[in-house]
Amino acid sequence: MKENKKWEEMTPQEKKKAKFNLSLLAIIALIVVSIMAAGIFNDSTEPQEKEESVAVVHNDELDGSVRQITQFLKKNLNDPGSYESVEWGPVTENPHTKWFIVRHKYRAKNGYGATQIYNQIFTLDSLGTVLSTSDVE
Repeated sequence: MKENKKWEEMTPQEKKKAKFNLSLLAIIALIVVSIMAAGIFNDSTEPQEKEESVAVVHNDELDGSVRQITQFLKKNLNDPGSYESVEWGPVTENPHTKWFIVRHKYRAKNGYGATQIYNQIFTLDSLGTVLSTSDVE
């Protein structure tokens, strides 16, 4: 068993070992205190707002557009550069099929180069892939 000696009674080698042990203990204590302090300052006392999950297909907050439909039109129109959005309907989800339905009115050039206004209903699956389009009369 180790006997406890006073500082004055220790040999230089024992003092060196004791200083090392105290330094090591001080560093560990400093790390523990730092981690605890960081935890206290990071925890907000205000309740955090839960992020609402956004559906795969949704209207953009700024202009009401639907990303998947805009991409679909840019890939499938005769003249994608002529596309101009006029009006977006709200995205509605069919609870049975989990498909989305969106009405969109837009201006674009037809196959003859004439600008035409289209008013269509787009049906999208649960992943946002456009399944069909139909004209609104």
